[in-house]
Order: sequence, then C-alpha cells, then structure tokens
Amino acid sequence: MADSAKRLRLPILMYHEVSRESERRKAVRKTNPAYSVSAGEFGDQIRWLRDHGVETVSLSRVLEEDDPACGGKVAITFDDGWQNNYTEAFPLLREHAMEATLFLLTGFVGRQGYVDWAQAAEMEAGGVSVQSHTVSHRPLVGLGPAEIVSELEGSKKSIEDHLGKRVDLLSVPHGLLDRRVIDIAGRAGYRGICTTLPIVFHSLGNPAVLGRINVPDRCSLSVFAKIVGGDPSLLFRLRLEKEAKNALKKLLGYENYRKMYKLRYKIGE
Repeated sequence: MADSAKRLRLPILMYHEVSRESERRKAVRKTNPAYSVSAGEFGDQIRWLRDHGVETVSLSRVLEEDDPACGGKVAITFDDGWQNNYTEAFPLLREHAMEATLFLLTGFVGRQGYVDWAQAAEMEAGGVSVQSHTVSHRPLVGLGPAEIVSELEGSKKSIEDHLGKRVDLLSVPHGLLDRRVIDIAGRAGYRGICTTLPIVFHSLGNPAVLGRINVPDRCSLSVFAKIVGGDPSLLFRLRLEKEAKNALKKLLGYENYRKMYKLRYKIGE
C-alpha cells in the first residue's frame, strides 16, 4: 500500500470524451453523457487555466520529483483513448503548450472511435504522456491474479513497444481498486495508480494512489474554478455521490449495474 504519511496536494482532472455537438446529440452513445464535454467547453476551460496562470503538469513528471511542489498547478487526464481526444482536445493543449496524460485501452487502439498508434505517438511527442488503462477495460477487482497480471503487464508492454517509452502509470477501469491490484501493479512496475475518488490530497508511495475529479458535461466555469481550487464543500458532495454509486454497485452486482447503466444512458456497444 502507498505510504499515507507522505502526501501530495494536486487537483487531477479527469476527462473522457471531448466531442462535437453533432456527436453529443446522437440517440445511442458509447459513454455516459456526464463523461463527455463539448469541444467548446473544453476550450473555455483550457483558456481559463491559461488566463488564471494555472500550470499543467504530467503525472509522470510529478512522480519523478522527490519533493514535488504543485502549488498553482493542475494535472489533466483522459481515460480510454477516444479519437476525439486527438482531434478535439490535443490541438487545444498543443496551442497553449499544456501537458496532459492519456490513459490508453490498448485492446481498443485503432478501433472505430479510438486513437490509433500513430495518433498516440503524435500525442506523446506533443506533451501528452501516454499511459495504461489496461487491455480490455474489465474491472480488475473482479479478476483473478493471473488475469490482473495479464491486463497490467500486457497493456504496459504494448505501449512501451509501440511508442518506445516507459509506462509507469495506471488508471484502473471503473475506478475500482483493492489491495491485490495495488500490490500486483507495484510488482509490474507501475509507480502511480489513478482512481476516480474525488480528492486533491494523494497518498505517495510505491505505488502512489491518486484520486481524480471528473469534469462533467455542462460544467460552468464557476464550478470548474471550484474543481481546480479543490473546493472542500464540492469535493465532499462528490465523495458522497461516489459512495452512493459504489453502494449501488455492491447491492446490484457489477454486471446488473452495468446493464442498468447502459439502459439509463442509452449506451450502445
């Protein structure tokens, strides 16, 4: 387990899709609308960070520093590897010389709607650190040890082989994490594990365990400012919502929860 005595304060923003309005109006989608911001919204948020002097940092760079000083900084992360991260978000990040981290589902690379290896390589070269989100996106806590090893080592090796870089960060699918996953990830060479717990104080260690704050759809700049600032009342409410969701998952069972989730948000395969 990460050393809870050593802690880091850093708002880590979590994004998934950054899409055009035409995509957002589709009747059947591939992800929860709450996990998709418009390209216009994302641009406004990037410009807000610029105008308020907030520096972006890659998580790999933070973990490389013995005593990271992250005051006035924020980390931007993307999960899954949606192609619109390349077509919509990446140009804005590059325009404003901002760093970010892309957690890639290696089993989805090149599929319709997802980045290919050439696009991932271009993002890596342009200041977006490409890291692991496993191979298949299955929740790791429901897998046996050998399957967890396969997911973590397989995705890590695939990115390292294709991009010629070191992979040392993991975003756990669905934000689900337990001690087994932490231990296996550490042995596989990961130095940091990202979850979906909305916090700004993170436990450092080997590996570090890092929470993230989802930037939702239709997020006003006033709310965005509270997210970046780590507003305690907002984070408390988000943690309560997260705990309620986790309790529902436990009550229904993961598979039943996913069926209900897909029906609720009209998510297709």
